[in-house]
Amino acid sequence: MIHEYKKIMTPIDGSEASEIAFKKAADIAIRNGGVLYLVHVIDNFTFSLLPQYDFNFDKSAFISQAEELAKKMMETYREWALKKGVGEVVVDIRQGRPRVEIATQLPEQFGIDLIVMGATGMSRFEQAMLGSVTTHVVRHAACDVLVVRADKEGKDPEKIFVT
Repeated sequence: MIHEYKKIMTPIDGSEASEIAFKKAADIAIRNGGVLYLVHVIDNFTFSLLPQYDFNFDKSAFISQAEELAKKMMETYREWALKKGVGEVVVDIRQGRPRVEIATQLPEQFGIDLIVMGATGMSRFEQAMLGSVTTHVVRHAACDVLVVRADKEGKDPEKIFVT
């Protein structure tokens, strides 16, 4: 049975793996005439731990900076997808737990058919401490999940967003 994915979601975190997954998601959206959902989740759980270590930490200023960077990043990706031929691109930036938002909240809200994401977006230390968002999504998502391995794709010379 051939399934045409019409609502394709890809989480963008600024990593090389998420950029490679984004390009695959854009290709799928173009091929199927689907809608591409670009999502970025600001991890407010991790931010809530930081003040314990620094009493001068201004959480609201940090989140505002993260939101501004996310807006610039997501607009760059949206424009790129539209130029490549994706018919409709929806951008969603929110705060929350990335693993929960990506696996359940966003797919339910938008009726997502397919999640396309990188195998890893964090360092090995972050994965050991926080667990892999990708692993959680694969285990808990109600829709299909395509995991893109950056090391299998090779280096991509066209970097879309540079911080």
